[in-house]
Amino acid sequence: MNPPGASAHHHAARPPRPAAAEIEWPIELLRIFAALLVVMAHYLPHATQNLGIARFAYTGVDLFFVITGYVFARNLFDGVGNLKAYALRRFFRIYPLYFVALLAYVAVRAVNGGQIEHLGLHLFFLHTLESREIAFFYNPAFWSLPPEVEFYLALPLLGLLVRRTGSVWWLVALAAALHLLIVSFIPPGTNAVTNAVTTAFLLSVHLPGLLLAFLTGALAWLAARKLTHTWQAALVLGFGVGCWLVLATFVPDTTLGGPTAPTWLQWARMFPDVLASVCFACVVAASVRLLARVRGWPARWGLWWGNLTYGVYLFHNAALQLLEPLRPTLGGWGLIATCLAATVVVAFVLHHAVEKPAKALGRRLSKAVAGPQAPGGLG
Repeated sequence: MNPPGASAHHHAARPPRPAAAEIEWPIELLRIFAALLVVMAHYLPHATQNLGIARFAYTGVDLFFVITGYVFARNLFDGVGNLKAYALRRFFRIYPLYFVALLAYVAVRAVNGGQIEHLGLHLFFLHTLESREIAFFYNPAFWSLPPEVEFYLALPLLGLLVRRTGSVWWLVALAAALHLLIVSFIPPGTNAVTNAVTTAFLLSVHLPGLLLAFLTGALAWLAARKLTHTWQAALVLGFGVGCWLVLATFVPDTTLGGPTAPTWLQWARMFPDVLASVCFACVVAASVRLLARVRGWPARWGLWWGNLTYGVYLFHNAALQLLEPLRPTLGGWGLIATCLAATVVVAFVLHHAVEKPAKALGRRLSKAVAGPQAPGGLG
């Protein structure tokens, strides 16, 4: 996103950023929505074969990447500050709860009589470098954490390049070209479930292939500052939701139960995640503008649910693995409801027992390193 508009130009020309409090609760609300999309993608096949547009719910992960790009756009354009302080905040934000989740999945696997393997790879976010079996060994949702961490690691350099060149658009163009090149080397119909994992496929699920999704979030950050009227934000929101629904209807291939796409939309099946990211960027930019002034109980509830997002994302498959034996008693929909309720309870408890104290520790350590001016953020 080109600060501040069509051509990035000088620091001083950038429009004033809104305070973090203005955008915090809409972003948190979108985070829990992203988590619920992913939960839907994993849970619904256990209750029904008629998934409808829920076949496209796996793009909730793309929404997470877009939100990350939005939240860290300020760092892309203004810098991350003290590198050690930045690293401390990122580590204590993402790793402690992930570590607890990994131990939980190891315990669940042991309870179910499974083998404990590839633990070292998972501990160091290296589990997505070899095969789908290793990546999904404990929890399929873990696959998205390595590219998230890769973005954190690359952000200081990316930000430096953007500020030195005065524009983000060259980086967006480079990311788009790289994504197109990677996708062109993946044979049609290839996926990590039924086909051998190739180098091109691995690149597509790591930062080289996913950088464009993060950058669409940064572009949404700039776009939000151009939506000065409610009607503009409403149009952008409608466009994003409408396009996502079209994609959800026609883009999932027939192996996922999707209908035959119209001829004019066949090409979209080559870039479903990129197109979903563009849709979500519209939704993020518009939602922040539409909801930023809302206060009171909607904001409080949005923040409350948003705080549970990471826990819901990490633990929902653990509930399914543990409670699957109850399916004959509960039925498919009963199993889903029970798993979802258990996941929310676990996420709530661990947010207060692990996640919140870890984030506070990260903030204290970063301030000890960089002083009281250590940058904050929603990440």
